[in-house]
Amino acid sequence: MRCDTGVVQGSEISQYYDPMICKLCTYADTRLAALDKLEVALDNYVIMGVGHNIPFLRDVARNNRFREGRLTTNYIPEEYPKGFERVHLKPEEKVRLAAVAAEIHLRRAEKVATTNPSYGMEEDAEFEADFHKLAVVIGGKVYHVTIDSNEIATKVLPEGETEPISVEIQDFDWVVDSPLVKARIGESQVPVQYHARLPQGFRLQMCGSINDVFVRTEREQELAAYMLEKPKIDTSKWLQSPMPGTLVSVSVKPGDTVFPGQDLCVVEAMKMQNNLQAPKKGVVKAVLVKTGQSLAVDENIIEFE
Repeated sequence: MRCDTGVVQGSEISQYYDPMICKLCTYADTRLAALDKLEVALDNYVIMGVGHNIPFLRDVARNNRFREGRLTTNYIPEEYPKGFERVHLKPEEKVRLAAVAAEIHLRRAEKVATTNPSYGMEEDAEFEADFHKLAVVIGGKVYHVTIDSNEIATKVLPEGETEPISVEIQDFDWVVDSPLVKARIGESQVPVQYHARLPQGFRLQMCGSINDVFVRTEREQELAAYMLEKPKIDTSKWLQSPMPGTLVSVSVKPGDTVFPGQDLCVVEAMKMQNNLQAPKKGVVKAVLVKTGQSLAVDENIIEFE
C-alpha cells in the first residue's frame, strides 16, 4: 500500500486547489487481491472535518462489475444513474456492526465505571446484566445482542428472526473514543470508524457506510416506542450550495417562475464551474447572496416562495 500526499497538519487548502489532496494505491499479485487490500486500506483511512469520497470509493471497490474489470468511460453514469447516495450494508455486515456497536457500548461503560465508582457497574449485578443484553438499532431495524463474558461469541438476534447468530469477535482493539476500532471476526479483519458519540448510541462507519447506531438496554428499547421523533428540517424552500466555492452568476431574480432542471446559478469550486438547477417548479422569493461571494457547504443561495 502507498499513500501519496503533500498535505500535513496545519496546511491550508484553498477552494481553488486541485480536489485530489491524497492518492491511495494498493498492489498485489492479482487485481482482486489488490482490491481486497484497497478495501481494508479505505476502511482504516480516517478523515475528519472535511468532505471526502471514501464511501464512494469503498462502494466502487466492492462492485462486481468493477471487480471483474468490465469498465468503460460510462461506468459511473451506468452504475449510478441517480448519483451515489451511500453504501448499503449486506445483512451479515449489519449483524457484525450490531455486535461491534454493543462491544463499543460495553467498553465505554466499563471505562466510566473505573473512573467513576458511583456508576456502580461492577457492584450492581442487575445493572451489569443490562449492559450485556442490548438492543442495537441500525436503519430502524432492531438487533438484540447478548454479550456473554464467559463465551467468545456474541449472540445477535435480528428483528423478525427466531435463531440468534453467533459473531465471534477476537482481538478487539479500541482506545475508548478514539476514531478507529479494530476487530477480527472469524477470519476477517473488520475495521470500524468511530465518528461520534450520540445521546443514545454512536455514529459508526463500516465498509464506507456511515450509520447512526442506537444502543439501548432492552428496557430502554421498550420505552423508545413512546418517544416522539425529532422533526425533520424542510430545505425544499432553499437552493443550497453543495460545496464550498464562489458564486459566479445567477440567472434568476425574485418573482421568476422556475421549472425542474432549469439552471439557476453557477458555483465555481475546485477549478470547475457547477450549474445548480431547480429541483422542482416554484417562484423565486429572494436571491440571498451576491455574485463573487464565497459560499460555505449548505449555505442558502436562493429562497423560493
